[in-house]
Amino acid sequence: MKWIHLLLLHLYALSLFSRVVHVGAGFAITSPANLQSQLKSGDTALIHSGNYTGTFFLSNLSGTSSAPIVIKSALNEMVLFTGGTESFHFSNVSYLEIADLIIEKQTGNGMNIDDGGSLSNPSHHITVRNCIFRNINATGNNDLLKLSGMDDFVVQDCIFQKGSPGGSGIDMVGCHRGLFIRNKF
Repeated sequence: MKWIHLLLLHLYALSLFSRVVHVGAGFAITSPANLQSQLKSGDTALIHSGNYTGTFFLSNLSGTSSAPIVIKSALNEMVLFTGGTESFHFSNVSYLEIADLIIEKQTGNGMNIDDGGSLSNPSHHITVRNCIFRNINATGNNDLLKLSGMDDFVVQDCIFQKGSPGGSGIDMVGCHRGLFIRNKF
């Protein structure tokens, strides 16, 4: 019983420090570009309806195993990341969940997640879930989802369609212990 009490205390403490950050027109944070300084371990960024043009570069975001950072669309809202070179470029991140986004018409990679150039410190414990990657606007070696230098990651329930003729649905370089679950290509 003592471990249950400790678990409940931990969850209560987590709820005191975790926040929901709203992103979009009419909110204090109008653009995903401003998330870099806002997100801490356990926070959830809810992105509201809109058409967002990137690249939104976010680096050094670190959640924990019990309090990941979550970036996802608000419930039942249409969130499109369209155009730009990339939607998001995440670099040197850990314990991060990305969910429920539509990524389309980028001229580079649809989304890029990498280790920031550090071979000894890869990005790790990343989940990409229920995202749609489609209609890339590139013809070269550009990928719908580019992963470089990642360990312990999951890509689940995503759709990959109409990528670049010279690229891949998912391209991985220096990645280890990845799980791919119920994706459609």
